[in-house]
Amino acid sequence: MVAQPDLCFCGFGIADLAITAAIGTPIELVEYRINSLSRGKGSLGKVTTQICVHDKRYQGKAIETDVMRASALALINAVNKMVLDEATLVKQP
Repeated sequence: MVAQPDLCFCGFGIADLAITAAIGTPIELVEYRINSLSRGKGSLGKVTTQICVHDKRYQGKAIETDVMRASALALINAVNKMVLDEATLVKQP
């Protein structure tokens, strides 16, 4: 039998679990906003997310006809900004 490492995840669902496992640190979603940019079938939705990691905030945005896809892309955009910021901090002397 192989021993499994103890992992602790904070969040409200599988998306939080997957993101926390991928980046190795818990994130807090502090803002989630959906705005409609047009009307009718095929209208565009703009999703804005803001996450907090280690007392720093990062914002992500996405525009899509599928609001679920836009939500995922906006969250990924915010996480990518956080990862880039942390990588930049590590490279500084």
